[in-house]
Amino acid sequence: MAPKRKAGDAVADTKSEKKSIPAGKAGSLQGLKLIFTGTFESMDRKTSEATAKKYGAAIIPANKLAEVDMVVLGTRAGQKKLDEIEENGLKTINEDEFLEMIKTGDSAKEPEDDAGDDDEGAEDDEDEEIEEPAPKKTKKAAPKAATKAKAAPKKAAPKNEKATTVPEGKADAFKGLKLLFTGTFEIDRKTCEATAITYGATLAKKLQDADWIVLGTKPGPKKVTEINENGYSTMNEAEFFTSKHPQRMTFKPLY
Repeated sequence: MAPKRKAGDAVADTKSEKKSIPAGKAGSLQGLKLIFTGTFESMDRKTSEATAKKYGAAIIPANKLAEVDMVVLGTRAGQKKLDEIEENGLKTINEDEFLEMIKTGDSAKEPEDDAGDDDEGAEDDEDEEIEEPAPKKTKKAAPKAATKAKAAPKKAAPKNEKATTVPEGKADAFKGLKLLFTGTFEIDRKTCEATAITYGATLAKKLQDADWIVLGTKPGPKKVTEINENGYSTMNEAEFFTSKHPQRMTFKPLY
């Protein structure tokens, strides 16, 4: 019974003169996925695969036969392998064609058929209706906020009328005392100080030198802190002109 051979029919079973591997063209097999099967005259299997890699091809494992671009068939290829090649419709080349590809760089890889896809795409473009862009929505200007009514000018609060006269006091009411005035007074500072001197006091220049500190309104925060920290004796303007201060026992009231 004649042996069943199809994929390897183009490969002679008898050896001719030993072939040599030609000097190839760089990148001549670039991008190709190859499998070698059978026996080769110019090289053993390892050399053939190394040569293919040298010129840019990738060697695919035998169990992934369906992934190859072409099969390089030597002599004595197994019948099972030939049947598998035929079932998958794989392209095959013989040893001479492989060596020629190395020399010329002609990979004989069939180009993919993209023409049909391009035509279909063109037809789709013709049939497709061009949608007119939707009209842009004009943003309505936000209504201007109603002009706020101007607030009526605030009337200045009436100032307390300052006392313009110093009450008549008792002679020597502040004799021997050192006083220091700080802050704002209804009767101005100079008048207060002059009154203190008139009734026997002397004016201290420093807080620590004063026997009493007469506090007006809005004294400086620094001075208030120093007074509180040191526990200095204080009286306000009204107390200065009266005898209502509880500790004011060392001098006579002005009136």
